[in-house]
Amino acid sequence: MAIEEAHPPRRVGRPRRGTEGEATRRIIDAAIPIFLADGFEAASVDAIAAAAGASKKTVYTKFTSKADLFEASCLRFIETHMPRVEMEAALGGSTAECLYRIAHAVLTAAITPSCIALRRIAAAEAVRFPEFARTLHDFGHARISILIEQSLALGVKRGDIAVDDLRFAADYFVNVAIIPPLDRATFGIERPELTHIKRETLCRTIDTFLRAFQPGPAPIPGGTLHGLPERLTAR
Repeated sequence: MAIEEAHPPRRVGRPRRGTEGEATRRIIDAAIPIFLADGFEAASVDAIAAAAGASKKTVYTKFTSKADLFEASCLRFIETHMPRVEMEAALGGSTAECLYRIAHAVLTAAITPSCIALRRIAAAEAVRFPEFARTLHDFGHARISILIEQSLALGVKRGDIAVDDLRFAADYFVNVAIIPPLDRATFGIERPELTHIKRETLCRTIDTFLRAFQPGPAPIPGGTLHGLPERLTAR
């Protein structure tokens, strides 16, 4: 603490040449808690500039608009947590173990007050700023799906599972194992925390998911689309 107090006070205004990256990081770091606390509309660029030790002009030099700054804040939030998810995906093990570690890491980061607040802002501003939700999807959801797809591909290579469409299976897993608890927390149905019950549910979901891809007999003759009756698939 004494070392921090010894630092000279931050100067407000344009940063020194060569330190523009640091200024951008300071602005984003200052913006995130303000956006999360106040929401997008009520968040003040003046307050963000003051918290970052910069001028309002400097903020608009780095970001073309408040929306641009919020989008950058979303990216920073994702990039802060994604390395942990990627590390868990790289540890190896059975397909079930890999899927559990990836989903657990995602939910640990996502079912938190901060992430829930971010999703609520993106949803509330979806009509005016669809790029917010697109950023969360492209840099979050899509990257998670790729990690899951890679884990499934390794399972197929080992002969543990049989998957015809890896991309579809990966997206499906995200939609049954990760999105539901995240949505329930976003809508206030459940507390924003990864509880023991949620972990148990995740285990059961993974078990059910993988049972559908166990190597086995061919589809029922006369059926369509993995044996489903034609009268259902024709709808």
